[in-house]
This record gives sequence, C-alpha cells and structure tokens, in this order.
Amino acid sequence: MQALYPVSVVPGFMKALKFYLINTHHDQFFIHTPPFFRAFIWSEVLYQAPVMLWSLGALRRGMSLFLEI
Repeated sequence: MQALYPVSVVPGFMKALKFYLINTHHDQFFIHTPPFFRAFIWSEVLYQAPVMLWSLGALRRGMSLFLEI
C-alpha cells in the first residue's frame, strides 16, 4: 500500500524496500506508478483484504465456504 501513502508518511524501511526493488529488479510500478495500479491497490484494500480476513476466520472455525459435503 506504499503507493497510496503520502511521501512524508512512508517509514524508512518501506523506502529502503522500494529502492531495493527499483535498483535490483527495475520495477516500473515503483518508478512510475500508473493510475490503474493505484486503482488496483484500492480494490485490494477495500474488497480483497476484508474478504480474505473473513475467509481466514471461517477456515479457522473449520467451516467449508464453498463446498457442502
């Protein structure tokens, strides 16, 4: 979610990881963040993360979410 944070709020270890990815892998999403990438991150934050947390709780309780046996 670093692409969503203002630059002044990003912790030092996250900046170091970003520079590592840029220097080592030449990751273009960190060099020039395209608008669709921000939209994708927002979809993960608002939809995918809550669904993942809900499903982990259901798995922990031993419930089958999609299959009834």
